[in-house]
Amino acid sequence: MTERVFPIDVDLDSAVPIYAQVERQVRVLLARGYWHAGDQLPSVRELAVRLRINPLTVVKVYRLLRDDGLVTTRPGAGMFVS
Repeated sequence: MTERVFPIDVDLDSAVPIYAQVERQVRVLLARGYWHAGDQLPSVRELAVRLRINPLTVVKVYRLLRDDGLVTTRPGAGMFVS
């Protein structure tokens, strides 16, 4: 089984904060159907490693998405698309 190309890019030279770049791109991916309701998002650690960013940045992104009702947390299981 081949893994899909991971479509999130971070521009470290951008004036836009990293968390805002990632949040915007995840929202676009959700809107375009990259992930569907019930799909699990990458773990905080996995996303941080893939993007080479601080895990706390990913936590902030996921918290913002959760606060807007786009994702839900399942304790011990991770983040899932609402």
